[in-house]
Amino acid sequence: MSPGRLVVYYPYVASVVGKKRGGSTYYYLVESARVGGKPRIVSQEYLGTAEELAAAMRGGGLGLPDRVQHKDFGVAAAAWGMLEDLGAAGLIDAAAGPRRADAGASAGMYLALAALNRLAAPCSKLRFAGVRPDLSFGQGEGLAVYLNGTDLPDDVYQKCDFNFVYSEFNRLMGAVGKVFSHWSGPTETALYLYGPSFDKMQAAVADFLSTYPLCQRCRVVQIA
Repeated sequence: MSPGRLVVYYPYVASVVGKKRGGSTYYYLVESARVGGKPRIVSQEYLGTAEELAAAMRGGGLGLPDRVQHKDFGVAAAAWGMLEDLGAAGLIDAAAGPRRADAGASAGMYLALAALNRLAAPCSKLRFAGVRPDLSFGQGEGLAVYLNGTDLPDDVYQKCDFNFVYSEFNRLMGAVGKVFSHWSGPTETALYLYGPSFDKMQAAVADFLSTYPLCQRCRVVQIA
């Protein structure tokens, strides 16, 4: 590099990609980066149809989304600030009564931390030891599917749709379970399914997991 020359390197490249589903085209904002020396899609966000994007550019807006996706960077600080602004822990403590002498924290603090955990990195909490060991928080079971976001062929990420996986899970499970939330990380996207039986939910989606390209090399974990 010659003296005085400034080279700026952008590790992420963003582009708008259209995916055809039936008779319509749906547009996504896709970010690509080099992972292990190879170009990979690291982030994908749904923008809307051509009509929705045109309406937004004219000032009409996109309306309310059916689902939202949060980003993990800064989520803990943002959520904790909201809990503090609402005074959530204090309100719960006022309703729950005095803190037990042997408890590590108040009931409000435990539940505020559980809410923060559920938002940032969901996992099941059936009991809160030390506060109310006799209090059960549900009898359901949970199944997490972690979609591989880095190791599949590029055309899989370009052609397959996370929203299709989400809707198919709910359709296939029927009465045995439901997708309650999802989470996106740097290398995986997780869907969290809850229902009366882990085994029944796993059986309901097993064929789809083994055949749909975006589900290849995924992880299935019992979380409750």
